[in-house]
Amino acid sequence: YDVVLIATDSLGCADTLIKKDFIQTAGPVVGFFSDKQKSCGPDTFIFQNVTKEANRYFWNFGDGSSTGKFHAVHFYGNEGYYPVTLIAEDTLLNCLSFRTDTIRIFANPKANFEFNNHCNLETEITDQSFIGLGDTLLHCYWDFGKGYYEGTTKQRYKYEKFGEYDIKLAILTQQG
Repeated sequence: YDVVLIATDSLGCADTLIKKDFIQTAGPVVGFFSDKQKSCGPDTFIFQNVTKEANRYFWNFGDGSSTGKFHAVHFYGNEGYYPVTLIAEDTLLNCLSFRTDTIRIFANPKANFEFNNHCNLETEITDQSFIGLGDTLLHCYWDFGKGYYEGTTKQRYKYEKFGEYDIKLAILTQQG
């Protein structure tokens, strides 16, 4: 860092002294960010390195894989917490610094339901969807053959006539 000293006497006379690169940091200042902090997996994360005062980099993605690139892209296939560490080195000063941030991969929710048909036009349908640990079901969107509408996890639907019908369920969780 440059240091500037400006001295002024009681008569208003002034002088300036500038010392270039007078203060130097002791090693890299490590910084990075990712395009997201959490996701329903599997998913790819993009990591942007904003480190200063370094010339060598090492990423550890917390799942056994790593890279030496400046910026990084990494695919996570399983749910869990992953500590992502960037180690930066200034090879001229022989200094290392690091930063760790944790990302979270949630299990992909899977919409599923069961139905109880009583051999009449009314059908009872119950949501049996899989929601990963730490996630919350927010909405169920049902289609009984006439378009989607929002409903609860247990539905009763009465058809106008006997036949075969495609029933669809879309779900939305807190994590997406």
